[in-house]
Amino acid sequence: MTILRMRARKTGVKLPYVKLNAVLYAENILGIEDLAYYAVENHVNEMQYERMEPQTDLRPPSELKDADPDHAAEALRQIKSAKAILEANNITASFHGDLISTLEACARA
Repeated sequence: MTILRMRARKTGVKLPYVKLNAVLYAENILGIEDLAYYAVENHVNEMQYERMEPQTDLRPPSELKDADPDHAAEALRQIKSAKAILEANNITASFHGDLISTLEACARA
């Protein structure tokens, strides 16, 4: 992303609009806040989070609905924190589909 932005500046073209899409599953849900900081540091315009939807019968990472309850509760805390971090830096934050409701159900389990 740094090279992309450097080239835009060097050539005098408008900086590109950058949207990151993070697909969350049980093994990576504790990185929500880290991704928000990554977006800030890399001047991202929009950060989108969503739940992984298995598309094949291949062994994907674990589905979010199978997350450890303590991890799900921490992920919900990180979502609030990430949203505040992103909004404070004028980055659009979005949490799609049933991501939050799935985490809430796991945290109550």
